[in-house]
Amino acid sequence: MRKFLRGFKFAFKGILYCIKNERNMRIHTVAMVYVLIFARFFQFTRTEYAILIITIAMVLAAEAFNTSLERIANKFGMEYNKLIEAAKDTAAGAVLILAIGAVGVAIALFSDAKGYINIYNYFMGNPIMLAILAISIIIALIYIIFLPTICRRFRKTKKDGD
Repeated sequence: MRKFLRGFKFAFKGILYCIKNERNMRIHTVAMVYVLIFARFFQFTRTEYAILIITIAMVLAAEAFNTSLERIANKFGMEYNKLIEAAKDTAAGAVLILAIGAVGVAIALFSDAKGYINIYNYFMGNPIMLAILAISIIIALIYIIFLPTICRRFRKTKKDGD
């Protein structure tokens, strides 16, 4: 059982590594959060929610695979190599293909004007929630842009305090 749980620990460690070190992973996670929040204003079926969740999972997994491949390629390919460049570009292309597909899924699922009317009515009727949304956007931008810097400073402060 311990081995099984350790596997989850390593998996979460890998996810956190991607989030801390890859801006695109942070962009994807922010997009995921907002998509899931705003999805509740649309009348999705369980199947549509399943499509949405699978799409999100595929984009995040592709970004993690891309990060993994880039790290391995950088480790073993210190000098320029056309094949390593092609592998890295192809992996990045796979993420792009999935991201474009995710936009297509979003267009299909979020095309109902009633959902946008629901969003408008909700936020106009709840100014506190509108303020929270605005603050969350600022926090999301800080997370996307400055998370690696914040983590480095936190580690440095933690080491200095030991």
